Amino acid sequence: MLVHDAARPFVPATVVAAVLAALRDGATAVIPAVPVIDTIRVADPVPGEATVVDRSRLRAVQTPQGFDLATLVRAHHHVRSVGLAVTDDAMACEAIGERVVLVDGSRDSLKVTEPFDLLVAEAVWRGRRPAADPPAAHPSTDGTSTDDTSAIHPSDGGASTDGTQMMGRTSR
Repeated sequence: MLVHDAARPFVPATVVAAVLAALRDGATAVIPAVPVIDTIRVADPVPGEATVVDRSRLRAVQTPQGFDLATLVRAHHHVRSVGLAVTDDAMACEAIGERVVLVDGSRDSLKVTEPFDLLVAEAVWRGRRPAADPPAAHPSTDGTSTDDTSAIHPSDGGASTDGTQMMGRTSR
């Protein structure tokens, strides 16, 4: 069973394949992860002081994560029964003693959680669109066209800005 976070829209097929392969090989809990590249500091109790953490063993966990369904259900029953707070399903499995297998994740699998992340995701998406699929233009408030995406646009049978065309039908 795969558990995926919709906040990661660009997960490569290779990551999904790696998670599934580990499950087929007998793992009951699998997480993709990438090495942490930033310098990490842990804030000390003294205000303004922090200790540097050795990042050589740190990994940033991604999704999709893979699980044996019975194991995942048992893990969630356990964490609920003891009131344990977990931030992902792998932590729940670790709480019942399951070994969590790491597979290679991908930097392409960025997580969109903050407004800036959305800007980055849009830039990535635009950069990956085939040349034959240019961004749709739609009228702006001043009557000019903007280079932006739109799910509904007059040129593709959507709604016009003056309401005269809706889904390919003219209403005048």
